[in-house]
Amino acid sequence: MRIFGRFLYALFAVGIFLLAFSFSTIKMREAYYEDIFGGSLTDEASDLPEFYYFYASFPDYHKSEPVVNIDQSGYQIRAYEIARIIKDDQDEFSSIEEYLFFIVYHEQVGELDKVNTIKLHNNDSGESFDIDLIRYQGLDILSSVNAESSMFLVEKGEIDLENNYNLIQLKDTENNTITESALNLSEEDFTIKDKLTVFYNEYNEFPTYENIHLLEDSSIQPKEQVVTTNNYLVDEYIYIMGIVMGAYFLILIFSTYFIFFKKRKEKRKPYE
Repeated sequence: MRIFGRFLYALFAVGIFLLAFSFSTIKMREAYYEDIFGGSLTDEASDLPEFYYFYASFPDYHKSEPVVNIDQSGYQIRAYEIARIIKDDQDEFSSIEEYLFFIVYHEQVGELDKVNTIKLHNNDSGESFDIDLIRYQGLDILSSVNAESSMFLVEKGEIDLENNYNLIQLKDTENNTITESALNLSEEDFTIKDKLTVFYNEYNEFPTYENIHLLEDSSIQPKEQVVTTNNYLVDEYIYIMGIVMGAYFLILIFSTYFIFFKKRKEKRKPYE
């Protein structure tokens, strides 16, 4: 029975260790996001574009300027063009897929809690397209999400721009309209795929940081490696893990002592 109890205690200790480790990594990432979030959104002195982190980390190419840029009733609605390079089983170039990444921000966080979806709508034909929203990495900003694939990106083909959506609405969970604005979104707004195709046909490769200037469109950039590197995350925020894991080991040492060793000494005391 004593051995079984020690075994259960060991399993419990391992479980708490895993929870502490997971908690520390989450806190490290939250601190990281908070720094990037503040620098790219609220810091007016920053040279980073608006909402920079929230779209710059997606593969493989993005634009620094949104294709949808709407401020209405305190809500800031943005949609950024994203292009991904698709390769076949032999790691050879296959195609270029086009996506949109939507975000919704409000300085009053409580207002974000009201929003559930974005609806693109055509007043004339009645055609519409709904985009689900979730909190991005637990921060005070909403981002698009595909409920089936859990991707933050929305395929441009799914939206079907031929429906000529002329209205964008923010909806609550009851499908009530919170705010709406005129929308102008067409094929002409999407330029990354064509630019990359021309570049690939000329150089037989896709642009990198070293030769992105040859693309002759400074608004198109590759995935931002500096922002998303895990080395930076570990180097700058390792102290958070140190605090959490240090607290865990201290609690483990004291609990082990009082559960096992102190009891053993107390039992021996009458025979001393």
